[in-house]
Amino acid sequence: MEIDISKHIVELLYEHDVVSLPGLGSFVGAYKSAVVDQVSGTVAPPAKTITFDDNLRMDDGLLIDTIGKTYGVTFDTATDLVQNYVSQIREVLDRREIVSFPNLGRLYRDFEQNLQFLPDVTNFNTESHGLPDVKVYPIAATEPDP
Repeated sequence: MEIDISKHIVELLYEHDVVSLPGLGSFVGAYKSAVVDQVSGTVAPPAKTITFDDNLRMDDGLLIDTIGKTYGVTFDTATDLVQNYVSQIREVLDRREIVSFPNLGRLYRDFEQNLQFLPDVTNFNTESHGLPDVKVYPIAATEPDP
């Protein structure tokens, strides 16, 4: 059974703020306010940015539950699938290679063996997802005549 677990992680991050990879860490979403860039003259919509926290290694059960329900497999089978996926990620990281999560980002070990995450530009905020940056132009205000 071929399962794209990274696709499920991405889908879960739209609805949840934390999705764990048991024994490895968790993807954590944080709200980011709209940003006005005075220099470029653009306004970026609010966003939900993703980081990876390798200190949050406990299993929240969310990913395993989703895999089980989506594919109609038992809890034990879903657990094994996720554990195998995490093992594959660990093997790639141990070879000092980059693990790519499509539409999410890239995970790698730096020279001190710390896990680092480079997020993609995907906005996981469902209320502003798909909204583009807006170009704004200043309006010259004039003083009213007395």
